[in-house]
Formats: sequence, structure tokens, C-alpha cells
Amino acid sequence: MARFADGTHIQPDILIGADGIDSSVRDVIAAGIEPQALESIVYRAVTTVDLPEAYRSQGVEIWGNGTYTGGAPIDADRFYWFATAPGPAPADSTGPVDTIAALRNRYADYPEPIPTVVGSLDADEVFVTGLRDIPSLETWSCGSVVIAGDAAHGMLPFAGQGAAQAIEDALALVHALDMQDGPTTAFEEFETKRKPRADRIRSESHRLGMLGLVQSSVGIRARNLAVKLLPGTIFRWFRRRRAAQTSLPEPTTPTEPADIST
Repeated sequence: MARFADGTHIQPDILIGADGIDSSVRDVIAAGIEPQALESIVYRAVTTVDLPEAYRSQGVEIWGNGTYTGGAPIDADRFYWFATAPGPAPADSTGPVDTIAALRNRYADYPEPIPTVVGSLDADEVFVTGLRDIPSLETWSCGSVVIAGDAAHGMLPFAGQGAAQAIEDALALVHALDMQDGPTTAFEEFETKRKPRADRIRSESHRLGMLGLVQSSVGIRARNLAVKLLPGTIFRWFRRRRAAQTSLPEPTTPTEPADIST
């Protein structure tokens, strides 16, 4: 039986917990598991901006001193921007105008298009959250209860795969429920297909975060040297692998309708 905060309750055949990184349903499967927080925050915004020509059709990522910033165009004059920063979220006493001024000052000397994008930000476009993920779980289901998405594998944003992995979960779970006789075997198939890939990407995103958030001068120099020495094909291979090695069900060929003409 599932009970809700307003006092109502239901008794469904199955319960799918897709209730985010702070999942309540997860406690049924893995009691006591809490999100792990980094000592950093992330700013995000979608802004209208006149981009330099070179960045109107491609994204950008820049690693700095304790910060990782970048984004991608999502329209002719709109850009999705993000940036991490060490420390807690701004205090309530820090107003939106102060936050924008601090961001513009911090990223003024960064390569384009970051200064242009940050210079275009309005206070009501920017929101800030902490950076959290959850440790790998032993299992994603218990009886007729299963979790998916961030409830099962909440990850840091550095691999750019959080939403994509939740979508893969949804498709794989529906397919397993459709193909198997009962929820237990369906959930086992779902977990077998999805858990290794989701856990691998969660770990990869965590490692990328550790690299992007380095603050020591020695660590920054070592990281930047290593990146310079690695061929660009290596980075492209990692990105292609994330996208190509999905655990999605194979598409089925539609059945031809029967000819009932007379």
C-alpha cells in the first residue's frame, strides 16, 4: 500500500518510484541511502544572446580553477549555460543582482562564448542548486516495488546523461513489463539490462566532476597537461560510447494488417 502526504492511499499491482534523487520509494528498497553532496554548486540558465558566429552551432566546455562551465545553443539566439563553483549556495542576503555581478566578474576572462553568454544573463534566468549523486545500490526492486531515474541512479551532471538515462529506464521498464509474465521477472530483466550501464555512467560523471572541480594549482596543471596530451579522438570516443551503448530494447517490426477485403 502506498500512502501519500495528503492522507490518501492506493494499493496498486506495482509501484514505480520515479520520484527523484530524494526518493521516498527508495527507502522501501534501500533504506538509509542518502544523496552524497559535493562542496560545490551549479548555476544554470537559458538566455537570449547574440552568439559569436563560431558558437551558433556547437557546444563548449571549459575547465577552470574549481569551476567547470559551458553550454550549447538551443536556437538561433538562445543558449543553455551552466557553471559550477566551489562552496555553498549564495546566502539569502545575496540578491540576484549581486549574484549576476559576481558571475560576470568571475567569467570575464574566460574564452568565448562564456563572457558573452554570462553578460547577457538576467537575474530571473539564473537558478542555482547543489551538486549531489547517490551511491550505487545493490538492487532497484523489492517485490512489487521498483525505482527508476534519479531515484535509482541520481548522478552528477558532468556526463550530460541524467535525463537520458531516465528515458532509457522508462523504455526498458515498459518493455520488460510487456514481455514478462509478472513484475518480479520484469523487474529482474529491467535491472539486468539497465543497472550496469547506468552505474557506469554515474561513476564516470563523478570522476569527471572531480576533474572539473580541482582547485589546487598543482592539480590543475596536471589535469590540463593530461588533457592536452590526449588526442581529441579519445574524448570523442567516450562521448560516442555514452550515446551508442544504450540498453534499449530492440525495435519490433509492425505486423502487417490482415487483408479483410471482399
